[in-house]
Amino acid sequence: MKINITTILKPLLVLSFMICLMPLQKSIAATNNSGLVRIGNKTIERPSQRYPLGVASDATIFAGENMVVNGNNTQNMQGEFYAGHFLVGTSVNDTEDKNEYPSSKVNNFTDANIDLPTNLDPSLVSATAFSKSFTKIVARDDSMVGKNKEVGHYVMGTSANDDIPDSQLKSILNDDNKVKAFKNRAYQLNGKKAYLGDIDYFKDNKVSTQAQAISNVTNVSDYYANLTATEYDADGNITGYKGDVHSDAIKSINLNSKAVNGSSLGVDLNGNVIQVNIDMDTTSTDVGVAVVDIDGAANDGLFQKAEGISINLLNYTAGKQKIPYIIFNFHNFKTFNFSASSTYSMRAYTPAQVKANAPVDNKYYPQTTAQYNARLDLTPADNTKVRYNSAAHVMNNFNTINGGDDAAITLNSNRGSEENYSFIGTILAPHTNIIIQGDSQYSFAGNVITNRSIYLDGNVAVDKAFGANFNADGKFPGTSDLESTTKVPRILSVTLPNGVNFSPENVTTNYVFQFSLNNNVEIDPESETMHRLDGRAFKNTFLIDQPAGTSNVLWSRMNDGKWKKYEPDGKNPLQPNRTSEAQTVELSIADVTEDLKTKDNVDNYDDQTIYNAGKIDGNYVVNGVEKAFIGWHLLHKNKFSFVVASASDDLSTMTASEIKAKYDNTITNYTLNVHGDLLVNYPKVFDFGTYTLGTSEQEPVSIAKGQINVENPFYMDWKLVVKNSTSGADLVDNPLLQEDATDFNVQLYSLKTGTDDDWEAGQILNLGDLLKGPETPLLTLDTQKQLSGDEQLDAIQPAKSMPFYKSDVNLKFHNGKADQYAKRPGKYKLEATWELSTSDKVVDNTD
Repeated sequence: MKINITTILKPLLVLSFMICLMPLQKSIAATNNSGLVRIGNKTIERPSQRYPLGVASDATIFAGENMVVNGNNTQNMQGEFYAGHFLVGTSVNDTEDKNEYPSSKVNNFTDANIDLPTNLDPSLVSATAFSKSFTKIVARDDSMVGKNKEVGHYVMGTSANDDIPDSQLKSILNDDNKVKAFKNRAYQLNGKKAYLGDIDYFKDNKVSTQAQAISNVTNVSDYYANLTATEYDADGNITGYKGDVHSDAIKSINLNSKAVNGSSLGVDLNGNVIQVNIDMDTTSTDVGVAVVDIDGAANDGLFQKAEGISINLLNYTAGKQKIPYIIFNFHNFKTFNFSASSTYSMRAYTPAQVKANAPVDNKYYPQTTAQYNARLDLTPADNTKVRYNSAAHVMNNFNTINGGDDAAITLNSNRGSEENYSFIGTILAPHTNIIIQGDSQYSFAGNVITNRSIYLDGNVAVDKAFGANFNADGKFPGTSDLESTTKVPRILSVTLPNGVNFSPENVTTNYVFQFSLNNNVEIDPESETMHRLDGRAFKNTFLIDQPAGTSNVLWSRMNDGKWKKYEPDGKNPLQPNRTSEAQTVELSIADVTEDLKTKDNVDNYDDQTIYNAGKIDGNYVVNGVEKAFIGWHLLHKNKFSFVVASASDDLSTMTASEIKAKYDNTITNYTLNVHGDLLVNYPKVFDFGTYTLGTSEQEPVSIAKGQINVENPFYMDWKLVVKNSTSGADLVDNPLLQEDATDFNVQLYSLKTGTDDDWEAGQILNLGDLLKGPETPLLTLDTQKQLSGDEQLDAIQPAKSMPFYKSDVNLKFHNGKADQYAKRPGKYKLEATWELSTSDKVVDNTD
């Protein structure tokens, strides 16, 4: 729309006998047949198909350090449990018992209505001796009881040194029968008490100590995180990420890059979610695997702020397609707390449903209540078997989250009992404490694994413990086929003006940079987020990795338009790498806003839309002078995308899915917000000083000087009108408002260089006196003003092609007029309004 935006200030002219005028080393992952994956300078081991979570594969809850059980709220914990140490307490940081008389029981399976795992015994494993209070729990008559009332067993410690002496047991339990029962529940092999390293699944994973168990789980998390990694530092730490990898049973995966929620559907889905649309291959009946990168910092922390996760399986036919295994690699997350308003769901839609209502980027799916009600709900509240089966196909890998002494992950802190409060999928978070709260059914569904401590403040139900366990059906196909083997060129870093530099992570990360063309740092002060653009050229320098023996081309696109080769003068500036080793080369584009333009002017840098980000109306001190500023914060917004592709690939003819399949992990996106405020500033006060009546012969004139400055970086049409708005008592006997009393002189400066630093002064022009009413402007500056025939007024008019405009205002008051008209000593003032407007098209900035 075309709008006329106007700003007005009312300044003053003051005479105070005195009179004053007051206007207002990177490395690609390599694999070998031994099951080892090399990352930079370190090697990790691929988890086996039998143990996809390593030593923690069968554990309902795995705590590398402490498992702290609330002795009152946790009445029954059923499952397989491992901890470095078990104790009874009231917080995740407890290291000693806080409750001597717990009412909890552990692993009483007599009410189990499901088939239990054949390798369930021993179901309780500790790397050290149990605490006194937890020993009481294990020794209870109703603890460690099998489905058929057989005795269940525990393993405690790594050697006999961790045994609890009989004397201490008697002191703790104060009951010989309980001492006997406790000792009988110790797991034995070949008639001898077994310890940590004796258990089959610990031996299979080469674990016999607490430290080895922690190392094993770290290795597992690192391995899965590596699947969406693209760059590493010398120590093997991940520094670059790709959006996803997936098996052939899946066609594509799409995540939202803007906030989406289901509030319009009229159901309990109000919070913004991480929406993951997985498009299934309708011709495949294989079990698919999807590994998806979730960047908490991308798009201004969109996913960190989300209140839930929504998984949509598209083109899914029940009985034909199988629920895929989904691994989420979370990074750049500080916390992940699942509480009252949180949702975690999985739904499926048939090919017919998807064809009738196709997903739209950055829109919640589905978009109508009718479509939502027609879904195949794979996480229903009234069917825990279905929900737990879905949970058994999801892994949430928090490889980098670290909460220090605090718990960075909390599950179900409100103790809710509704569908939407249930966190589904295994949590693999090796570096943070975890708090689990809520009842047995709704708090979480899946393994909970960390190398730190876990605080269990609720029950764990048997059907969830074994039905929601990752790979509960044993059909996880593994991920060795998804390991990176193909080397493609990539952009390692991008350097922008003013020393701004960033290293791209993945295609879903859209960096946003603010640059200002204005000179007045008072209005857009330079900061970590606002940078000064010296001149109009916007240079980009790319650091590019070219694999050995490859020839590559830089491609670009503007605002998600068409991909275009960067070949200035018809030549590729990126020289082939004909060596046997990877090369790091540098390529610069002097000005992306100009050098990427094409002759057809299609899909170019969009330098047309002007966004209004707010009004400017204030006073600032500039070089010791208080000045008034009026105008608007204006900006252009444009998205740039770059990718380095093989010279044999033509991105202009490839489909989006073909480009994504090969180059998704290497596309670089950033949005450039160039600020160009239309800005007028002038002295807040034009001060004539003080004049003593009757001394005009000695002091014939009083002069006040000031300067009008206009910044117009976007070459807009603008109009500035200054009017006399004096009213009331200030009109009476005011010497300033007498005929021929005050001369209004203006001197225009001509810009010589195009930057605001080299000006040439013009003639001083007299525009008459201040004796003009509000209907007749004292001064009009207008880029669209028609020639008036007044040579002096026409000579000072601006043009829209001027990025800067400057003129001096010289107000000359003839003091004899004061002798003639002043009726009293004191201050005399003239009020003036300064009005700035533009007729150019301006759009409100909604971001």
